[in-house]
Amino acid sequence: MLQELMQKVSQLNDDEKRDFITWLNTLIDKGAQEPSTLTVMELRKDNISRQGMLCPHCHSSEIVGYGNYRGRKRYLCKKCKRTFNELSGTAIDKVHLKDKWAKYIDCMLQKLSLRETAKRVGICLYTSFYWRHRILSSLNDVGCSHMEGIIEADETFFLYSEKGNKKLARAPRKRGSKASKDGMNDQHVNVIAATDRKGHRAINVGNRGVITKMAIEKAIGKWINTSGSILCSDAHRTFQGYAKQHQMTHKMLYARKKQHVMEGIYHIQNVNSMHSQLKKFIDPFNGVATKYLQNYVNYFRAFNGIKEWKTAMGSVLLDNNVYYGTYKNNQYYSKT
Repeated sequence: MLQELMQKVSQLNDDEKRDFITWLNTLIDKGAQEPSTLTVMELRKDNISRQGMLCPHCHSSEIVGYGNYRGRKRYLCKKCKRTFNELSGTAIDKVHLKDKWAKYIDCMLQKLSLRETAKRVGICLYTSFYWRHRILSSLNDVGCSHMEGIIEADETFFLYSEKGNKKLARAPRKRGSKASKDGMNDQHVNVIAATDRKGHRAINVGNRGVITKMAIEKAIGKWINTSGSILCSDAHRTFQGYAKQHQMTHKMLYARKKQHVMEGIYHIQNVNSMHSQLKKFIDPFNGVATKYLQNYVNYFRAFNGIKEWKTAMGSVLLDNNVYYGTYKNNQYYSKT
C-alpha cells in the first residue's frame, strides 16, 4: 500500500504535492497530540522502569512485591513496613476516572476555563476544579533547579485577593482596581524569583506585605548555592541583609538612578522577564485567589512553554510529589 501511495504521489503536480504534504503534517501532529486513555498508566510504568521505585512514605528503595489489591500490584517497604502501589504518592492516586486525565492535562495546556474543560472532558465543574488544584499542588518543585554563579533575584507583587469568599471583612474591590493605600503593604502578596546565567531558575510565593528575609529563604533559598555565587538584585535592604547573612557578593542596581547594568554583566533583566511572563500567564484567569496563588505559580513553572501533553503528564506522575488524603489547600499568607 505504501509503494502504491508513493507511486501516486509522484504523479501529482507541484501544487498538489504541497497540499498533500500540508495535509500529512496536520494528520501527524493531530495523532501525536491527541491524548490516549491508555497512555497515563503506560507513562507511569515507563517512569518507574527508568527511575526505579521508592517507597512514597520513607523514600527507601528496600521494597518487595506484596500481592495484588483491587487489580493493581502492591508493594511492601521493608524499612517502614507500609504498603503501596505504583500510583501512591502521585497526583493521580485515589482518583476515579483515570482514563480522562490525559485529556484533562491537554485542556490545561490550552489554558481552558474550568467550565470548558469540564464540558470537553465529560466531568462536573466541581471535579474540574478539584483535579486542577490536585495537579497544581503536586508541582511544588517542578521547574525549579539549583543555581550558582551570577544569580539574579527580584520580587513582583499581586494584590491580595479573597476571590470566592462570601464573607469579606472589608469592602469588596472591583476587578482591575488598585490598592487603597500607596506603596507596598498588606494589600499585596509578593512572588520571589531567581535565575542564573545557565537558565536554572526558581519562583515561588513569598509573603504578604513588604518582602522579608524569611520569605526569600522560603521561596528560593534552598535552590541557591551561596558558596562563591554573586547575587544581583535591586537595592532593597532585604536582599542586602540576605546576601550579608549568607556572605555572598552582592551587586545592587539602583533603578531610581536608571542604573540597569553594572560593570557590563550584572543586571536583573532575566528575572524581570520571568516576572513579565508570569503576569501574562496568569492574566487570562481573570484574577486568582491568594490562597491558590502558589498553585498557579506552579502551573506557570511546570506547563508554560510546553505544547506536548505527554511531557506535562510526566511531571504530574513524578514520585512523592503530592499529599495523601482529602484535598485541602491552606495556602494563606501571613503579614510577616
